Amino acid sequence: MAEDLSELPPILRRIAEACGLGVALQLGDQFGGIPVYIPKEAAEDCVLVRAIGAEAVAKMIKEFNSGHLEIPLGPFGNRKRVWRAIRQNLREGRSNTKTARAVGVHQRTVSRHRGRVDDDLPLFDRVSKDD
Repeated sequence: MAEDLSELPPILRRIAEACGLGVALQLGDQFGGIPVYIPKEAAEDCVLVRAIGAEAVAKMIKEFNSGHLEIPLGPFGNRKRVWRAIRQNLREGRSNTKTARAVGVHQRTVSRHRGRVDDDLPLFDRVSKDD
């Protein structure tokens, strides 16, 4: 079964198609938001080779040629990480206050997310355990 790459930004999608989804996700995690240099040859001391291996770099050279390529954040953007952490804390039953402290956001941000999380919960699970 083919992997669904539709959620990825176009550059990460191309990397996933050429090198595999694991390589695309690893690049997004390590280099998301900054440009990386694709060398003309995959040398051992190359940052990309150390990160994803010579075989994957060779595939990237074939797909993109040599030069700078800005790796998008994709699913690794800070906002998405924060939102996932908020939802996880709320699903675990933590209060808005405790969630805000744990994640490092304003309590109002947590309140806005609580409405979305509550829609996914059974009726009697919608009240947090430590409020």
